[in-house]
Amino acid sequence: MITLQKFASEDFLGAIKDLFVQLSVPVNYISDKPFKATDVLKLTLKDAPSFQLIKEIYTVGIVDDAAFEGNTSLEMNKIQSDYDGILIFGVTLKSRENGQLPTRTQLAEITRAFNRNFSILPSWSFLNMNIFLPLPIVND
Repeated sequence: MITLQKFASEDFLGAIKDLFVQLSVPVNYISDKPFKATDVLKLTLKDAPSFQLIKEIYTVGIVDDAAFEGNTSLEMNKIQSDYDGILIFGVTLKSRENGQLPTRTQLAEITRAFNRNFSILPSWSFLNMNIFLPLPIVND
């Protein structure tokens, strides 16, 4: 049985990694280091309220044929054309004014920014809002 309880009790990145272990989906991990939105979303970051909600971004890893075969995936900056795989990101978000959660529109805008920034392969963004974890969204 797959459980999401670690998202409430463990660090965010560890919970994402644990979920993929539970799913028996191999991931070629990229980094445990949190990045600023300006470092990851260079092509699509806007000065909009949605993007000011991003606290930090984890470039978790890639699920692709290489991961399933036990091989190393291409580095993100070396992928030049459509690539069979999914990039996995973990995004921690701040609350809006008065402690409100981000709106659906803001979540969609953030998710679209990842997919547009990394248009050569789909991305899967886990969005962490304190104790809430919306389902990841995959677009391509």
